[in-house]
This record gives sequence, C-alpha cells and structure tokens, in this order.
Amino acid sequence: MFPSKFDWLFGDAAPRTGTFTGYLDSQQVWADVHFFERAVSDITVCAQQPPSSEWMFTVSVKGQPQTLGNSRGTGAATAPLYFAMSERYFVIASSPRVVGALKSSLGLFDPTC
Repeated sequence: MFPSKFDWLFGDAAPRTGTFTGYLDSQQVWADVHFFERAVSDITVCAQQPPSSEWMFTVSVKGQPQTLGNSRGTGAATAPLYFAMSERYFVIASSPRVVGALKSSLGLFDPTC
C-alpha cells in the first residue's frame, strides 16, 4: 500500500486513503480506496477519452467538480479507469476485474455521470 495521489478528493470526509497494488494473471493492478468517515452525498464520475489523448475523468460532489488549481478535470490516465462507491468507500481501479471483486465484497455500485 502507498499513499493516494487523490487524498485531497473528499477533504476531511475521507481522511484515510490508500492505493493497494497486486497482480492478476501476471499483470500489476491497483485500487485507490477512499474510506469515508461521514456521508458524502451526490457523487458523480464522468470519464472520456478525447481523440488521441489521455483518458480524462472528473469527480463531482453536489455538482462541483473536484479539481486542483486550474485543471480541466480531476485526473487523467493513459488507460481507462474503473470507479465504484458506497456510503463508506470510493474506489478508483486499474482493472474491471479488481473493481468487480471489490463491488461484490464491499457492496459497491457504479457512480452515475
């Protein structure tokens, strides 16, 4: 486990975050997990891949995009990311199999866009 680069995302509502890594079929995978200490309502996640560019994603809380500085979104990646959440957790994962396993074991669901 190592610190999340998105530890700022939910402020004091999720003061504990971490990125967990492992291997699945000899491929390294990871899940960035935010542990909510209090309810965060109305979370949405929208992701898109502009032509010949990185995957961009924006996490919003109550309609307010969560960004740092003058960023156009919350983050970017060279490959698609997978998101899931519940009242207790918010997860960003590198693999649909990882997020699927966490959904079933932690009772997570897909956030809306």
